[in-house]
Amino acid sequence: MWSSGCTRNLSGGSRRTVLPSADTAACITSGDTPLNRLIRNEPQRTSSVVLGTGFDNTPEGSLFRSFKQVEGRFHREFILHKAIAMAILITGGAGYIGSHMVYELADRGEQPVVIDDFSSGFKWAIPSRVPVFIEDIGDQRRVAPLIAKYGISEIIHFAASVAVPESVAEPLRYYRNNTANSRNLFEIAIRSGVQRFIFSSTAAVYGNPPANPVTEKTPVAPVSPYGSSKFMAETMLRDAARAHGLRYVI
Repeated sequence: MWSSGCTRNLSGGSRRTVLPSADTAACITSGDTPLNRLIRNEPQRTSSVVLGTGFDNTPEGSLFRSFKQVEGRFHREFILHKAIAMAILITGGAGYIGSHMVYELADRGEQPVVIDDFSSGFKWAIPSRVPVFIEDIGDQRRVAPLIAKYGISEIIHFAASVAVPESVAEPLRYYRNNTANSRNLFEIAIRSGVQRFIFSSTAAVYGNPPANPVTEKTPVAPVSPYGSSKFMAETMLRDAARAHGLRYVI
């Protein structure tokens, strides 16, 4: 499904690629077996969404107006196929890993929808035919209509503040953005009937591990507000998914 990260061998001989976390350049390996901290209640299979054709960077013409000047065949197709059946919401889709995910999904014929506050992302990193919305992921009044409008069935959550030194200097900012905003996103996803949730966490949850490389069995012991803020979000997602039947991967 994804072009970078680790590839896992699954039952039945299939293979699946798992992205590394935002602050990890590559997968952590042990011997010949790739290891990611992959926590799941989601069956080991790849979902697929059948989508209509015709995307635009601004379905309502209210975001990036420069993309509204589309002429010819593509523009006519967009008007004809504007109704959207299902889509995948990518938070932080203008960032490094998020934008790669958006390209991969679009290349597969799926429809990604991006939400990003552009505090660190870039407009040019997003394919020009993908819907993009400048929003705070913690604002449920803004996110809920997007989920309903696009029939969002899955969310891939990359949006986060990710600098360890900055988190030490501004811990409350990190607990707001990474923990409180994630909590709001989890809640509105469950209320809106989202079926699957992928959460991009961080190796910082391990702190200073006693041995390297770390594995999925390494004790969690964050030493920075960044690591703590992400681990709190992991805990909330796990508990909420158990209570409400949401399928998830961390």
